[in-house]
Amino acid sequence: MPEEQRSEADLAFEQLEAVTETVRQLRNTMPGKRDFQGLHRAYQDLTAALAEAAFTKFPADPRRWDAAAIALRQSAAFHDRGNDAPEPEWQARTAEMQTEILAAPDASTSAVGAALSLGLNGVEKISDAPAFVDSLDAHIVQIERRLPDPALLNRAYSMLIGKLEQLGDLSVLGARLERLAADGSDQLKAFARGRLAALAGRDTPLEFTFEDLTGQGLNIADLRGEVVLLQYWASWCGPCRAEIPHLRDVYAHYHERGFHIIGLSLDEMHEGEDLGQARSRVARFMKDNDMAWRTQFDGLGWNNPLAARFGVLSIPASLLLDKAGRVAAVNLRGDALGVQVERLIAT
Repeated sequence: MPEEQRSEADLAFEQLEAVTETVRQLRNTMPGKRDFQGLHRAYQDLTAALAEAAFTKFPADPRRWDAAAIALRQSAAFHDRGNDAPEPEWQARTAEMQTEILAAPDASTSAVGAALSLGLNGVEKISDAPAFVDSLDAHIVQIERRLPDPALLNRAYSMLIGKLEQLGDLSVLGARLERLAADGSDQLKAFARGRLAALAGRDTPLEFTFEDLTGQGLNIADLRGEVVLLQYWASWCGPCRAEIPHLRDVYAHYHERGFHIIGLSLDEMHEGEDLGQARSRVARFMKDNDMAWRTQFDGLGWNNPLAARFGVLSIPASLLLDKAGRVAAVNLRGDALGVQVERLIAT
């Protein structure tokens, strides 16, 4: 259609589509190029601005909902930039967009999904524990009512159970897990059963055996009398790599006093590798990063039986065992690990 015959809305949405495609191509083809990050972020900012403008300017156009989804998804990316956070005005505007999307019966699935996903990011920033739980419960109701998306529900319930585990109210935690194990999706049922197994481990010492990267067997019962961290990780996982310096420091400080780390790698075998070659690859990564502790690796990734057994849906994840082999804490990060290891070693 000649440009003069296209409406202002057509031109606006075509421009948005073109810029969005540019961002996609940058992400797929240029990550190794010099100054890629700056260019990519500039296009993200431009995409978000164009999307918000199209959403606002054309309130009767059904394409506005997909424009809103684009704007909100770019906003989610902004939150990963550390100090380079969105301006308060932009945060307020995206909050308004989320509210409008969730109140609109004709909002597209993509818009609803983007609003609910960004909403979870907001819940994660709530520091007050009761407010966090209440807000997350309300968000789960919204997800189940508006968009029963398995990935979003898994993320939301994982956040909820993680917070309840941190709070240490075991009766509330157990009741929530029992409910999920009975009424959740198949994946959530498996997750809940795994977390119930970890919860049971607070009273009953864990029992399992495995082979490490060298093929040597280990029975966890052989480490009774020591404090043991079971650390789930993978070499491809950015947050896992960020935890490595903390793990090294705690291991170096407490190992001689009876602290052990057992790594549980959720890496997968690459195409054409056998198990021995894959183990060698993971071992090289550990050597390069001064990870001097024993690690289990079976090449099964998320299907690792020891991950499934304890409901591990995201990494890094961990179980800290006391000297009796019971679960004393879960999913500790940073300085919190050293505090708990010191406490357990002293008892």
